[in-house]
Amino acid sequence: MKNYYKILEVDESASKEVIDKAYKVLVKKYHPDLTGKNYNRDEKIKEINEAYNVLSNSFLKEQYDKELYANTQNNQFQEHDYSRLYREKEKLKYQLEQEKHKKTNTKKSQDNNEEETPQVGTGNSILSIFKTLFKHRPTMETIKNIKRIDIIALILTIIVVLLIGTILYFLPFTHDWMVRNFIDTPLVNWIKGIFN
Repeated sequence: MKNYYKILEVDESASKEVIDKAYKVLVKKYHPDLTGKNYNRDEKIKEINEAYNVLSNSFLKEQYDKELYANTQNNQFQEHDYSRLYREKEKLKYQLEQEKHKKTNTKKSQDNNEEETPQVGTGNSILSIFKTLFKHRPTMETIKNIKRIDIIALILTIIVVLLIGTILYFLPFTHDWMVRNFIDTPLVNWIKGIFN
């Protein structure tokens, strides 16, 4: 049976705060990202995580303390179910993450295969453009992610453009250019014809 107290380098009467602090210190000391990859350090981190998961849970710690006391009395040191259960839990967690990753990848590939590129000149091109636009329309999630600063920036940009257009319209040397290029156009004349 593994002695989790020795792995975390704490006394058997250590409080939860001491166990938490010892865990953080050991993780910093042996973490492969901070110290460079090393097989022995990876195994050490796994042992530290296993010990911390048992000792940080009050129920598991109580059960572990009973077993540890019984084993020290009988001088029997054999691996207990705690470490086996921990390894099985980690293995299942890894398998679930792999399955989730596979599902998202297959869904992305199916979405990519279903996308249609509109062909110019065919009768279905406008319909396929509308299908694509409808398929990629903004959802409530994307709308919620828009920040207030983005909306303010958009409003300020529109105001500045309208202000510059108004100033150019009323300046004598740009008035004719503005009328010719922006006001006296077929689209504007058509809109005027609707309202007249």
